[in-house]
Amino acid sequence: MKKCYLYIRVSSEQQVSGDGLNRQESLLIKYFEDNAPVQDFDPDYELIIDEGRSVFKAEHLHESAGLGRFFKRVNDGDIAKGSVLIVESLDRFSRENPFKCVEYISQLDRAQIELHDVEKRLIISRKHSNSLTFATMIAERSYEESCLKSTRIRKGWDKRRKKAKDEGHYMIKNCPKWIDVVDGKYILNENHILVREVFDLYLSGIRSYTIAQQLNAAGKLIDNKKWDSTKICHLLRNKRCKGEYTSNRTERNFDDDTVILTTEIYKIYPKAAECYG
Repeated sequence: MKKCYLYIRVSSEQQVSGDGLNRQESLLIKYFEDNAPVQDFDPDYELIIDEGRSVFKAEHLHESAGLGRFFKRVNDGDIAKGSVLIVESLDRFSRENPFKCVEYISQLDRAQIELHDVEKRLIISRKHSNSLTFATMIAERSYEESCLKSTRIRKGWDKRRKKAKDEGHYMIKNCPKWIDVVDGKYILNENHILVREVFDLYLSGIRSYTIAQQLNAAGKLIDNKKWDSTKICHLLRNKRCKGEYTSNRTERNFDDDTVILTTEIYKIYPKAAECYG
């Protein structure tokens, strides 16, 4: 009998909190049950889950990821020949360059493992003529969609960076506790007074542990959270205190799948104090 591995995946935290995983699981189980008698499936299937893993970036193939661990078992010979990997659609399996996708399919084929695309009712293996042709076409479409989405997102962030730098417009709403966004601009809120007090105490020669004790005793808290030595040290080193925002820009070369990561510092926050370290 054929051992089945049902693979479900979502790429974002929003999808994790939604019904994407449950929907995929129900779909794959129905496919498994409907096809078990004809395909001679072993009744004990195994579920493989990846939450918040991007296939375009191949995060689902990392050693810590579900599919990554599955492929390791394949390479180690721990997955029996004749087994079946079942996915909702091929784009749950890969959105990388089609050549990479074919590599993964070939890896399964060498281990005599079938790949089933439930959405297309496609069984991908050398036993099924033209299945690789169809799989390559699907992979090409998925890859092109992801490339367009990646380019759109990158251009959107470039536009945000330019507006923040040239016009003082806010870049992200998830800002430090001493800064608010008002009318599209960053402004200091009342917490910045406490931030400055921390720096003043430090400059007067008081150690971080003692600063934390004094602030807790006086009830001078942010979001009602107690201070400790570690939090004080992190604040003193936080470059956002002096108005700096660190922006990481990722640019992908779609021809060779290389990634260039550049980091820029923007002075877009109002300055609360000078940081140290």
